[in-house]
Amino acid sequence: MSKLKENITNLIRLRVRPRGSPITIFLLLLISILILLQINHSFGFTSSSLVEEITEPVTTVLKDSADVPKDNSIYGQQQGTNNLEEFQVIKVKPDKPASAKEPTKSIDYYNEQPSNSVVYQINDYPEEDDYYKDFDFKDYSNLDDIDEKLIKSGSFKDFINNKLFKAISDAKPNIGPINNKKHYNGDNPNPTSWDKKMPVVNGKLRENNGVDPIRSKNYLKSFFQLSEEELNEMIRSHSSFIEQMPQEYPETILNNVNGSGILYCGGGNYNWLVLLSLKLLRETGSKLPVEVFIPTESEYSQDLCERVFPLFGAKCLIMSNYLDTKQYKIKGYQLKSMALLLTSFENVLMLDSDNIPLKNPDYLFINEPYKSKNMVVWPDFWRRSTSPLYYEIAGRVINETNQVRHSYLGDDRDFPEGLNTNEDYNSKVSYHDLEGTFPEASSETGQLLINKKTHQKAIFLSLYYNYYGPNYYYPLFSQGQAGEGDKETFLASAHFFDLPYYQVDEFIREFGELRKPDSEDKSDVDFEIAAMGQYDPIIDNIQRSQPEVFRSNFPYDRTKNNYYFHKYKSSEILFLHCNQPKLYPWKINGNGFKAIHDKDGNRRRLYSKILVEELGYDIELKIWKTMEWVLCKHGDFNIKGMKDPGTWCQAVKDQIEFLKSDVPQSFVSEESIVGQGTDIVDN
Repeated sequence: MSKLKENITNLIRLRVRPRGSPITIFLLLLISILILLQINHSFGFTSSSLVEEITEPVTTVLKDSADVPKDNSIYGQQQGTNNLEEFQVIKVKPDKPASAKEPTKSIDYYNEQPSNSVVYQINDYPEEDDYYKDFDFKDYSNLDDIDEKLIKSGSFKDFINNKLFKAISDAKPNIGPINNKKHYNGDNPNPTSWDKKMPVVNGKLRENNGVDPIRSKNYLKSFFQLSEEELNEMIRSHSSFIEQMPQEYPETILNNVNGSGILYCGGGNYNWLVLLSLKLLRETGSKLPVEVFIPTESEYSQDLCERVFPLFGAKCLIMSNYLDTKQYKIKGYQLKSMALLLTSFENVLMLDSDNIPLKNPDYLFINEPYKSKNMVVWPDFWRRSTSPLYYEIAGRVINETNQVRHSYLGDDRDFPEGLNTNEDYNSKVSYHDLEGTFPEASSETGQLLINKKTHQKAIFLSLYYNYYGPNYYYPLFSQGQAGEGDKETFLASAHFFDLPYYQVDEFIREFGELRKPDSEDKSDVDFEIAAMGQYDPIIDNIQRSQPEVFRSNFPYDRTKNNYYFHKYKSSEILFLHCNQPKLYPWKINGNGFKAIHDKDGNRRRLYSKILVEELGYDIELKIWKTMEWVLCKHGDFNIKGMKDPGTWCQAVKDQIEFLKSDVPQSFVSEESIVGQGTDIVDN
């Protein structure tokens, strides 16, 4: 309209004489015709728009943003210098979403004069809109709240990178790696492995402990060796970290560590195993939230983390979002300490990806021994092989003439004669039965129960041990024994700070293919180990408190492996750690060792029928049915390493049919409630 007025004014101002040339007259007539056409077009548009005109048109042109009314109905008010027309946009609430109209436009008049204000009408959400009412939307424009959250996340990253890891970095041992052959005694009079380390599978706590030397101080000192310079530098490094390490999380972080939950260590190919375990976890009745620790973005699966895991009450945590992974390299066994550091749970049950709960673990958090100890660890197969040098490095004083435990099941090795001098104790008494040492047995960390607040210093120290573990601390803790890695770092860290912990007393149980399937001697059963069974600490604690009632009366023979020997009469398996082989059907479908066919191609169980006897139902069949659920029903899952579902669905079904035919009829089916016997029941 402004342009139209300008054209008319310019025309009036033209001073053209009637006697002009024909060309001039023609041009004037042409301009007049064009102006008349523009006027007609404008009025035609206005008349068609008036049908949709709103009842109370806005006629005041607002020039100052401070003058904009607070009326929430105003959606937009464009007054920039680049606009040909000044206008307002108003939101109108329809009675129902279906009655909303397309945006309309009208021109308003004031005192019968054209106005330069144009009003557009758009749709607003109804008062009771189905979309908004289903969500608890917060005020996303609240900068104070946003700043607070960003500061918290920023302070967490600052704490990890600039405080905790800086203390670790500053405490680096200033010597070369010590985890190598040259640091083991080449002249050791005791039996060694080929590389002079402690024999890998000697010293089983339950099996054949009659044939191994007593693990005295002298015996444990005979393997791993350090020079005086190396020992002093390790002492300095350990002391430096203890002095510099944070004593606790910052309050802004600690306030956001709450509740109980289950933490899986996943990522990449391990996500397949996490999914199997997670589905089986929920089938036990567990309702606690779950977090899945993912080391790097390359190991993150958007499909699993954003579509599948949330359906099972799980979310993903990516380590690289918090840690400067370019400066600090974390991998392998070191990752568990990082997972504990990052989880949002106060009470944490941390599980390896290949660990399957057989009973509902939610009860662990609200019962003894966890309620009073705030940390529960589980045993490995072997006796401790920790070097006495570790205690010297950590500055822990061991009372070497005070035997406080008897780990040889009460036979003569627990009560050696002739203990008159320090040397007698050094050569005759099991070192880890002395006051101040870790108790037997060595640890297996496929599962760990810990309070992140009460044991936060232990988590910090475990990170130091694991960061320098491969080159420095792992040989001090294990001296080459099977499972060398992070297994001792969590208990050692709690022990260093005199924090309480409970170690499950019942022996770990191995399951696999029988090497002597026809043997009737139950004291001499032997396996190809494929999985490890760990026992319920609640039931373990009850039985341990009343040994006169619950102690097993199995006829123990120290010259045999005593597979069927349980410490207590009513122990129950809680976790099945399926670590060798891991349950990738495309990797275990071959013949021979750790496969589902023997060397002649005959189908077989991975864990033998003894596991069915132990549990009273067929968990192996249940595991394969879970694989079937993934491959045959949801083959579209995007899981790294997963093979073609079209091929492997049928392969899994074939193994299921075999397992169904191989279950003794006297046992209940795999659909039965997990954990019979003394399992916790509702009253």
